[in-house]
Amino acid sequence: AVKDGYSFVRDNGTIWRVFKLTEHGITVTTAEKLDKRRQLFNIVLIGVLIPWILAVLTLIISLYFIIQRVFKPMTQLQDHFDKRTGTSLTPIDIQDVPTEVKGVIAGFNALLARVKEVLESERRFTADAAHELRTPLAGITTQLQVAMLKQGSDVDSNIKQANLAVKQLSEMLDQLLMLARLDAEQMATITVSATAKVITEKALSPLQSLIESKQIVIEKIINSDKGLYVPQELVAVALRNVIKNAIQFSSTGQSVSILVTEQTDHITWQISDEAGGIDQELLPNVTNRFVHDKKKGNFGLGLSITKAVIDILNGQLDINNNKTGLTVTISLPCLSNSESIT
Repeated sequence: AVKDGYSFVRDNGTIWRVFKLTEHGITVTTAEKLDKRRQLFNIVLIGVLIPWILAVLTLIISLYFIIQRVFKPMTQLQDHFDKRTGTSLTPIDIQDVPTEVKGVIAGFNALLARVKEVLESERRFTADAAHELRTPLAGITTQLQVAMLKQGSDVDSNIKQANLAVKQLSEMLDQLLMLARLDAEQMATITVSATAKVITEKALSPLQSLIESKQIVIEKIINSDKGLYVPQELVAVALRNVIKNAIQFSSTGQSVSILVTEQTDHITWQISDEAGGIDQELLPNVTNRFVHDKKKGNFGLGLSITKAVIDILNGQLDINNNKTGLTVTISLPCLSNSESIT
């Protein structure tokens, strides 16, 4: 007998799934072959699972091609970079690259242009430095060769000339090293408090023999006693280079004036000479390395170092002709100990 509810019944080797319900004396029985149920289940399973699998495979394949399409410009760009040599600084033609990466390529080309400009500047600097170093070396060689052919006091004169050339060479090498080492971090480590008077005296001290030999009159007016938190040795070098140029280009007996004034947030040095000034066309480039003036000759590295120091200290350097010569104005901010150099 079959009980009410669901049950399995075997009849002549066939298994049935039976449901029986008896109520109010009435019995209702339904039955279905188990094989038929399994067949129906498999049909439903296949009908659901296979489309799902196909959909997932289609999605994966579509994503693969979409990713390939999206990243194709970057792949092409990578291939382009791989073909370039380490010394190649030519810009990439924007017309040959996909629209998606044109902005990146434009920025990259701008970077290449800046790098190329820096390298060209360093090549010119190396060539100019080699030329400038050759001059005192040739002078030393000539004086020593002449000294070997002479006797007595004439030898002493040639030795003195050779020694002077050695000093010039040593000064140039010192300036080359300083120019190479200038950076804000190193400056910050040697920054101390100093007044404009102390810095000016430090700048003038090594120039006393040159001042006396050319009989230059130094007119010094310092209207400031405020302390500056700066690397005073380097600021003194920057000032010294300007003052030295003024002395060297001045004629015997002329004067060089140094006026120091104090403002609310900065201190200004104004160095003026009577040496006739320089060509107006040369003024914008006079702080470049080894600039040559037809009248006065080569400016060397002095003003380049001065500008480098002033720039790192967030100061300002102005060079202008006056009625009788040249005026160089240096302004430095009055930094406190806590502000330091950034």
